[in-house]
Amino acid sequence: MKKKAFFLGVIFLLLPLPLFSALIFITSSSDNYGVYKKEKLFYLGYAEPAFGILYDLKIPLQSFLIDPNGNKTKITLFRKLFFDQALNMNRIGYEFSIIPEKRGDYLICIEGNYYLTPEYKVVQDLAKAYFHVELEKGWQNKCGFDLEIVPYTRPYGIEEGGVLWGRVLYQGRPLDNGTVKAELLSPSFIPWQKLPRDAEGQVNYPLLKKEVSISENGEFVMGFEKPGWWVIYTSIPRGLKTYGNQKYPFFLRSLLWIYVFPESSKKFIK
Repeated sequence: MKKKAFFLGVIFLLLPLPLFSALIFITSSSDNYGVYKKEKLFYLGYAEPAFGILYDLKIPLQSFLIDPNGNKTKITLFRKLFFDQALNMNRIGYEFSIIPEKRGDYLICIEGNYYLTPEYKVVQDLAKAYFHVELEKGWQNKCGFDLEIVPYTRPYGIEEGGVLWGRVLYQGRPLDNGTVKAELLSPSFIPWQKLPRDAEGQVNYPLLKKEVSISENGEFVMGFEKPGWWVIYTSIPRGLKTYGNQKYPFFLRSLLWIYVFPESSKKFIK
């Protein structure tokens, strides 16, 4: 038993675990496009995206879908196990399916549960993702979260090298300071020795986590140099929150998941 505890302790020391960095993910096995009346499966879990490390996800407080006309319906979640390659163990997550009865843009909204981080901070994720079904209609809809990243440019049909222009709203008003970060979801665990390094041999975290400042009117622009599922996120302090029988600093975090396509291989004939 002691050997097992020691072995797990060594693993945790070797894993790249920047504190306060695990968050909810919303993805599919492909992209965020769908076909009218054809079922599409989505996955919900908890991870450090850039490193491919998975954790157990607590059941969200709310899960709902907004259709292209702005109508809201509950999403039914089904428990699913994801295999975490970092510790060779199963992690609790969920899956859900959408059968679009309308053509247009659907908005998946997830109000996450509360987590106590290793930094002794309580964090709640407010996550969303768009599901595009044949017709461009409704992507301007909002989940209505207290803290929400709202895109100005269409949040789908983005190729690698493209950018997203958006605004951060807090209780319906632009957030006038702070930063927005972005990470590319790694499809598998990246061992410590394979992480990118700088000239001094240190892990080059800025390559794994992009960051831009929010302007005075809450706007930001984020670029995406690689294809895949990306999360864009920001957080704000919200005072103290009781967790268990103690009070901790409380942070609200807004997440927007988008899919970035590989650069088009089409060539124009002169």
